[in-house]
Amino acid sequence: MTTSSRLPAVRIQPRAEFLHGSGPRGTVAWYQSFLAKLCGPVLMSVSRLDLFADFQGWQLDGDARHEFVCRAKSRHTYEEDGVFNGLTFGTRASGSVSARIYDKTIQSEKTGAGFWKMIWETRTTQNYPCCAWSSNLAGTLFANSN
Repeated sequence: MTTSSRLPAVRIQPRAEFLHGSGPRGTVAWYQSFLAKLCGPVLMSVSRLDLFADFQGWQLDGDARHEFVCRAKSRHTYEEDGVFNGLTFGTRASGSVSARIYDKTIQSEKTGAGFWKMIWETRTTQNYPCCAWSSNLAGTLFANSN
């Protein structure tokens, strides 16, 4: 919460688990109800939209970065202990579009989000690693929509 005139009074950023469990409308409804109890009626707006997809069996490597067409001037690859684990296009600081492709199997092990492996195992008989694509649309794209 803040009293700054340049920022919203309250900023929320729901976790993926909550969004997957409740859905977008359920998530908004829960936050509106929760905040209304604390502050009274709440007007909500969108500052960023994240789109994502998970792919099992896609063996992504750093050389594949040239296979993606983008307008971004910034492109980075990530590696840890000699193991390629992702790449990004654009920057969030640009206020427009950025994208990230990463090894979600590695990321979920690091962050303790082990539930993903259980979900993947219910949908396939193969024990494939999973790659994820995540892109966010921000800033100026929503300036006129609020």
